[in-house]
Amino acid sequence: MGEALARVDDADWLSTGEAGRTLGLSRWRVRLLRAAGHVQGATNAAGAVGYLRTSIEQEARWRRDASHVQRLRRVAGSLLDWTP
Repeated sequence: MGEALARVDDADWLSTGEAGRTLGLSRWRVRLLRAAGHVQGATNAAGAVGYLRTSIEQEARWRRDASHVQRLRRVAGSLLDWTP
C-alpha cells in the first residue's frame, strides 16, 4: 500500500465509509481489497485518502457478476500472494 495515490476531483472520489456502503462491506474489508490490489486508492482535492469511484464501481460489478469459480480463483490467488 505504499504506492503514490492519484489526486482526483471530489466527484471521482469515495471515502472508505462510502466505499464500504457501496460494496456492503466494513471499512476494514475495503482496506483489505486495496491491499490485495482489487480497488485503487486516491486522494481528493483536500488530500483526504479514499478510493477511486470507478474502481469501487468495477469491484461492485465483479462481485455481482462473478461466478463461483471466479471467486474461488480470486481467493486462491490472494492466498498465494500473501503466503511468504
